[in-house]
Amino acid sequence: MTIKQRIFNNAVERIISNIPENLTDLEKARYIYVSLGKLFCFEEKFLFGKAKTEDHIYRKALSSSPSFADLKDGRKKKAVCINISRMYSAILREIGIKARSGRDDLEDKHEDTFFEIDGVTYKADLTNDIKFIQLNLPTRHFAVTGSSALTSEDLKEIDSHIGYSYFGEQLINATMEELSSELEHEDMLGNKVSRILEATSNIPGIQNLEFVERDSFYDFMFKRLLSKNDKPRFHKNVLYTQDGDDRNNFHILYTTHDFDKKTQKNKFRRFIFSNAHNRFIEISDEELLSIIDKNHFRTHYAKRIPGLHPRKRKDKDK
Repeated sequence: MTIKQRIFNNAVERIISNIPENLTDLEKARYIYVSLGKLFCFEEKFLFGKAKTEDHIYRKALSSSPSFADLKDGRKKKAVCINISRMYSAILREIGIKARSGRDDLEDKHEDTFFEIDGVTYKADLTNDIKFIQLNLPTRHFAVTGSSALTSEDLKEIDSHIGYSYFGEQLINATMEELSSELEHEDMLGNKVSRILEATSNIPGIQNLEFVERDSFYDFMFKRLLSKNDKPRFHKNVLYTQDGDDRNNFHILYTTHDFDKKTQKNKFRRFIFSNAHNRFIEISDEELLSIIDKNHFRTHYAKRIPGLHPRKRKDKDK
């Protein structure tokens, strides 16, 4: 069955039917790019799972064909670059734009979309723009390489035609400016991280991010807001388990340590993303150990959690 013969799923049908009138083909390609970016999230098992799992996901993606029925409104589709690129290419072909999914380098596993309009070939990497689209930020990987590259002003004009605004950029920049000023004289790293997590949780779109996109966003924020002296005392662990449903399989854990002058010891504070609260919460060592035991959590690459001492067998039995 060809793609044109398939019945559109509501999500894809909605995207195509909602394309504004009087757009150029390039603007249509951009509209679909932005709309599709809201329906995907990257498969965390590919980045943080075992090598065997990564290989299985990759091979499965290679052998699959894009199916519009896979995309549903209300729940993001977990995918890797191959799925995302091929889906984008398929929808472009559906509206009459010549497009294909491919690689710049045969040794590189990553796939992009190449599409042709008026004899000009453009390259788009939707996989790496998902996090920007879902936060209403300017994208960084749509037609920005080669002789056909668009400037930021070109994209800004196109986005104004398709109704895509960058209001997320203004909010994030304002939050960062406020935090930079507020934390300038804060010496305790634990207090800094707690405040950053609290302030950013209120940015529209943050609570709708899935694991990989959320992880990438906070990596960006901490890189900008923590000083060089802070970073050696700031640690990230990815906790994962094979039990439970997919949404509860992976958790981000941040650990800070400050030197406590009273006790002459390091004071550790921990912050974990809670799906129940849909935000980061502070957690004690005892609570963390209990969660690890209960859910059989492991750390990615068996990376040690700083300052956390595993329970002794007698304590576990109790």
